Amino acid sequence: RERAGVDLTEEAIAQVETVRDLLRIASEASGAVEQTAGLAPLERPDEVLSEEQKRWLAPPGPALRALGIPIFALNRVLIRGVFGLTVHGADHVPRNQPFVLTPNHRSYLDPFVISAALPLQTLRQMYWAGAAAILFGNPLSRLFSRITQIVPIDRRRAAISSLALGAAVLQRRKG
Repeated sequence: RERAGVDLTEEAIAQVETVRDLLRIASEASGAVEQTAGLAPLERPDEVLSEEQKRWLAPPGPALRALGIPIFALNRVLIRGVFGLTVHGADHVPRNQPFVLTPNHRSYLDPFVISAALPLQTLRQMYWAGAAAILFGNPLSRLFSRITQIVPIDRRRAAISSLALGAAVLQRRKG
């Protein structure tokens, strides 16, 4: 946006997989551009988020929080038992300030292993990013996502609203 003077929509950015795609989409968009100037997803994320996205950021109620305890405990037992997970350096994880963990997603086990490595107190403060198409497609998976504080990330809107969701979580002093 700053260097080329072209402002792409989230949907257009989500289609970019190669430099060639970016050049084609930027060329097509150079005339008819949706203006988003003034919206700073990192500084004022609530201006970018939809009402539905904001609802996912609200902490779950006491009943759902209680359901999370056996889910996290079962995950811990399975991951540590099956894979022999041992944790070193967990004391370096901030306890009273927001932080971001960014696994490399070499497998679908990343969130389960991270969850098994962290204390329950830390997990109850964490929000997780999850693929909207996978984790929010049916009522049971939406309930699981709500209990475990997973926020939906839609690949078609990932560029701006995903940053805004992350910024909103950090502004609310969550990890």
